[in-house]
Amino acid sequence: MSLKASGTGVCGWIVAGIFIGHLLSGAPAARAATPAQVDAAIKKGVAYLYAIQNDQGHWETIASISPDWKKEPAKPEGGQFGGLTSMSIYALMDTGETWRDPRLRKAIEWAYKTSMFGTYAVSFRSQIWQYLPQTPGVRAAAQRDCNLLLAGMKAHGDSRGFWSYFVNEGNVPRYDHSCSQIALLGIWGCSQAGREVPTAFWKEAELAWQRHQLEDGSWSYVFGAEGQPGTGKMTMTLAGVATLFITQDYVHASDGLACKGNMSDPRIQAGVKWIDEHWDSGVGGNYGLYAFERVAMASGYKYFGSHDWYKIGSQALVASQKPDGSWGTVQDTAFSLLFLSRGRQPVIVNKFEYEFEGAGVITVKPPTPRVVPPAPPPTVRPTPNAVVKPPVKPIKQPDAITPPVALKPLDPPVVDPANPRHAANWCERPRDVAIFTRWMASALERKLNWQIVNNKSPVDDYQDAPVLYMAGNQALDKLPKDTVDKLRQYIEEGGLIFGHPDCGAKEFTDSFIALGKKLFPMYEFRELPADHPIYTLQQFRRTKWKNPPSVMALSNGSRELMIISPNNDMAKFWQQNAYAGHEDAFQLMNGIVLYAADRQNLKFKGATHLVRKDDAGGVLPRQYKVARLTWNGNWDPEPGGWRRLTAILHNQKDGDITPEPIVLGEGKLDVAAYPIAHLTGTGQIALTKEQLADLRRFVIKGGVVLCDAAGGNSEFAEGAQRDLLQIIAGSKIEDVPADDPILGGKGGEVGPMFAPVYIKPGIFDSAATQPAATTTAPTTAPTTSPTTEPVMPAFRGGLLPPAEPAPEPAAAPVPPASKLTLPGGFPVEYRKFARSRLGDNLNLRLKGIKFRGKWAVIFSAEDLSTGMVGEQVDGVNGYTPATATEIMRRLVTNAGPKVDAPAAAANP
Repeated sequence: MSLKASGTGVCGWIVAGIFIGHLLSGAPAARAATPAQVDAAIKKGVAYLYAIQNDQGHWETIASISPDWKKEPAKPEGGQFGGLTSMSIYALMDTGETWRDPRLRKAIEWAYKTSMFGTYAVSFRSQIWQYLPQTPGVRAAAQRDCNLLLAGMKAHGDSRGFWSYFVNEGNVPRYDHSCSQIALLGIWGCSQAGREVPTAFWKEAELAWQRHQLEDGSWSYVFGAEGQPGTGKMTMTLAGVATLFITQDYVHASDGLACKGNMSDPRIQAGVKWIDEHWDSGVGGNYGLYAFERVAMASGYKYFGSHDWYKIGSQALVASQKPDGSWGTVQDTAFSLLFLSRGRQPVIVNKFEYEFEGAGVITVKPPTPRVVPPAPPPTVRPTPNAVVKPPVKPIKQPDAITPPVALKPLDPPVVDPANPRHAANWCERPRDVAIFTRWMASALERKLNWQIVNNKSPVDDYQDAPVLYMAGNQALDKLPKDTVDKLRQYIEEGGLIFGHPDCGAKEFTDSFIALGKKLFPMYEFRELPADHPIYTLQQFRRTKWKNPPSVMALSNGSRELMIISPNNDMAKFWQQNAYAGHEDAFQLMNGIVLYAADRQNLKFKGATHLVRKDDAGGVLPRQYKVARLTWNGNWDPEPGGWRRLTAILHNQKDGDITPEPIVLGEGKLDVAAYPIAHLTGTGQIALTKEQLADLRRFVIKGGVVLCDAAGGNSEFAEGAQRDLLQIIAGSKIEDVPADDPILGGKGGEVGPMFAPVYIKPGIFDSAATQPAATTTAPTTAPTTSPTTEPVMPAFRGGLLPPAEPAPEPAAAPVPPASKLTLPGGFPVEYRKFARSRLGDNLNLRLKGIKFRGKWAVIFSAEDLSTGMVGEQVDGVNGYTPATATEIMRRLVTNAGPKVDAPAAAANP
């Protein structure tokens, strides 16, 4: 097939099937697919693949390779034999299927032993090994596939640095960018499995793709070809952008270390710009979806332009799945599962792209063409029955190389004269968070994601991750007001901001601390204590670090809001992937992320604790006015909690809550206006005589005081209980039964129960998880070039460990339902931190004070206020967010008289 050939033949095998021409187009979807719908679609797709697996354990359409397969290059049975099976295994394992499953184990063993020649087949098989225990056999198999792919890379002329359909035809000039992207991803998969890939390879790949980028920023199927193969295509442009992102990690690890401003590749920017401008052309099928996912995962982009790629793509796939669970062909089903599975993995860190007020100084420089180094020698193919590593010594000068296509300088950003802004130095280390996320995924042995959000993004996007990463080396005093407001809202709704001073910049550190003071004037940064859960309860312990860094944190008394390690350039080591000798730089951030997720609550993308009020329903008939009691202390540590509870009650048609701050002690606490009052806080509390008198008048007239210690703060709990007992002479504090009417029992209201259920990637305890060890199998130098794939030797003990079933988790003892559920069966559950302190006494722990036979005070020494915010976080002594929210919902709806809304305003 010539260089000017069209995209038929074996490439047709990979893209055949459902054509979703406008899958990611601007056409609006009816509704975004929910995490539960995505989860159901994945399970149906997995079941379909298992259902069509044959008795031999594979998914191929024929039993073996035809002797005349080379005479039939357009048929997948010969050229890409083993490809369907490799894709199926890859997709199944990425969705979380275990190699211990006999069906999957059989397929893996078949793929391991089967000779494969097709670039696609070998490349997808290369992706399997990273999911398996790193036995000698698995390591050897990964190195074998790596060597096969390296051997298939062209070394001469315009095809240099690329691949064709087969891995054993390295000297044939034919190539295309589709085969080449899949081959590079296969080598990248072997690298992820711990196999050695020469740095020279990544440099050669980067230069090759740079040379073939078209002037408009796109890539074609074949560079310089006449007709359609030589025009820019969405799938090939996605391949080019993804490749340049991947090679960055290996070729440009030192870029940005000097902190001279934002680092970016103008070729990547031009490619992304082309993708955005050609969005409406669609991606060209499920293969295109896979390419889109690869770009998004490598880049951290949540949006291309204004398009949320995963939201749109997942909705389209959920809607187009067939009743049998497939998306048409085996390959389309595999690609669809990979898109859904990879795209929904937990986002652990949002990297924050922010701007400063003012026009700034805009400098646009054209990209400087890189000097093309001498080519590595043609890779010698390995001998049969040998696990080898290709040589990297140059043996001759390269052929003449087409110089890189010169890109036009990027247009300068458009500046609004009425509201000028300029980019801050938010991305001086472009791969810092990407490489850290990859390391943490390895440490936890699970797939994780990261993404970029900016100050133009909706604040809801910030909550995709438990931590917002804000880096730079400049003072933050020019942050726009709307950005500051979004940061405050993000924190109030459960978020945590980690500030990173690039190059240890003191200006950034000082201004980050000043920003915290601006956001929350009532709190002060302090050195994080050595016994903090970040140091003591997460996967890695501070006591193991040789030189523990200083960590300053801003807390509301219940949880950490902002954290910075002053003058500590952690991201420098992330960017370089330099873990050895700098373990604390990685382990500290690991602890912060797990703290913010309460160790075991990383959740799939799309799952959220946020609840926004749906105003379409108008004013509801039932009204609840709540007095938020202010006192001379930290009276409102969690303002986001009541906003969220207000939205929940409204959306469930329970009624409308109007929480209003009332200064305690000024005589304004009127039971006619506010039948319910909420008292909370952290730290010491000592109510004055006037404040106690206010509360006394309030409860005598029938009001109910709801009081909790935010975060389970013991100082507040002790002081508040002491003061509340003074309200009514001779009163005593007693247990509130779980079936009491105030909680919905014996005639009290229960109503619809709010119980957010996250679809999560399995329950795990990070404190008990240790990073997997990776070792590299020794290799020997090649001597001759084979014409067939090497046969893998048998290893003592086999490819995989003995096929023992996965151990079943021990079932937790189930206490009596009457003590651990509220009326209606709602479970009473505590946070992990609280369970470690309360031991086995996990019954409902609400206390109360009665006046004239009716509850006048409901008191909780365990947290409710932080739980109402909805976000999981470690170090909180209290109920889980779902339980805390439900307890407060029931108390509000049952504690006091309801005030009807005016008839004119109420809904019929």
